[in-house]
Amino acid sequence: MTQPTTKTTKETANDLDRLSDLVKKAATAGADAADAVMFTGETVSASQRMGTPEKVERSESADIGLRVIRNQRQAVVSATDFSPAAMDELVGRAMAMADTVPEDPLLRPCRPRTADHPYSQSRP
Repeated sequence: MTQPTTKTTKETANDLDRLSDLVKKAATAGADAADAVMFTGETVSASQRMGTPEKVERSESADIGLRVIRNQRQAVVSATDFSPAAMDELVGRAMAMADTVPEDPLLRPCRPRTADHPYSQSRP
């Protein structure tokens, strides 16, 4: 059985840079606030018939998500293509979607987490 892969420090830094760049692009496009998240996964599947190994499959996946807030409206989008053009399109889709939903008067970006309030959100 294969062992899960571990990202190197450089790969992790690249992922954080990608997320930071995505949030900056959203701000440049007019978002009042934005946050981004990345999910990665690995699966391994093995099957056997009558005690004999028949098939082994392995897959990896990565997704990036973006939430934007603009004018008390929010949208959430995601993609699996991390190319620069796809990231530009992701921001454009999020901004367009945020413009079409109704305003939410209670909508606020999350406060940064602190030791005193690890899961807090800003509220009026």
